[in-house]
Amino acid sequence: MEHTYYRYTNDLKEQTSKGYLYSGTKYEELKPTEVLPHPAGSIISTADDMAKFIIWQLNGEGILEESTLRDMQQTQYTHQKGMLGNAYGFYEGLRNNHKVIEHGGDTNDFSSLLSMHPEEKLGFFLSANSNAGGQMLREEFANEFYQYFLGEGPQRVIDSTELNQVEAMNSRQFEGHYRYGRVPQSTPLKFLNPFMGKISVHQIDNNNIRVKDDIEETIYHKIANNLYQNKADNSLLVFEKDAEGRVYMVKERYPMIGLVTGMHGTYEKMTESSVVIENSIIIPSIIALIYLVVMLISQFRKTKQKYKGHELAAKLLLIGTSTMILIETGLFALMIMKVMNNEFNFNGIMTTIHITSWLFLCLTLITTIYTGIAWKNNYWKLKGRIFHSIANIAAILMVICIVYFNGLF
Repeated sequence: MEHTYYRYTNDLKEQTSKGYLYSGTKYEELKPTEVLPHPAGSIISTADDMAKFIIWQLNGEGILEESTLRDMQQTQYTHQKGMLGNAYGFYEGLRNNHKVIEHGGDTNDFSSLLSMHPEEKLGFFLSANSNAGGQMLREEFANEFYQYFLGEGPQRVIDSTELNQVEAMNSRQFEGHYRYGRVPQSTPLKFLNPFMGKISVHQIDNNNIRVKDDIEETIYHKIANNLYQNKADNSLLVFEKDAEGRVYMVKERYPMIGLVTGMHGTYEKMTESSVVIENSIIIPSIIALIYLVVMLISQFRKTKQKYKGHELAAKLLLIGTSTMILIETGLFALMIMKVMNNEFNFNGIMTTIHITSWLFLCLTLITTIYTGIAWKNNYWKLKGRIFHSIANIAAILMVICIVYFNGLF
């Protein structure tokens, strides 16, 4: 493999294919992007080199020892016996009921998949220089590829006697909303949670649950303690509890592309307060924006009221906190845009979020004190006090959101 690299140098940029985004009427060239979390992915290579790698895997040729190849292709971890799992560098999947090992990946401008059936010495590598439809292209190709060469395989049979015996949880414990587990929960990147979609689980009866996400609604039937099966595609779903009592759902089905895979979707059950906060994150920003617009319009009224002393200070503090709400929202939004563009230089923006969040917390505390003084001393008219207090409440809600999304720490 003489043309495979990790570092995306300027020389390579001149040699590599260009990525494109379909805008609806035409394909627009995209700026090359580099994904940094090596060795998980994002190598720069050629079709010839990837073909050599597949041949090494299937025929035992090249620099890899037989024991290494065996370890790379065998299940190294799974959440439950019978469930598809992960090997070294590959995840297991079902293609037309045939068990294969694969590794796919996407950037803004490319969508790729390496897939193999070692027992049949069959495999392929496909890379599309557009992520607009590239993922569906590769998945449809994979299904047709194995259908053509191997036909339809036998239905997977789950032997419940071979399953790991785990302590049964009350199925009511499964009910609720779940968040995607591949989002950091200890940094401001937690702000990605509301935009990654949620899954809801509802118990139908003692043996059946309904699992609903943004794409589909699926019925799963209980086959063992905490283990359920989707009869339509035989995919499995298991519930687990950690030492601290948190409930997790691990499912084989990847709904976006309808793939049954060992690249398990892992989801953590959310608390009721988390659901409320994540569903309400936009409310403080809306209130702040309305408040600032109203205050701006009031400056052009012919009969505008003039404030002095503490009344003026309270009003200016509320304008300041409302402005800071929009600034904080903008900083979190900028971080999301970086993620969407595969830019991982977060240190600068995270530091800025931490600094502005502490400033905003101090400003909100002072503003809350002045709002209390305004009610005590009857500043403004009643409707004015209510209006300004709503802006103060929005600031307090924003503080709660900032704390929840790790803006202070």
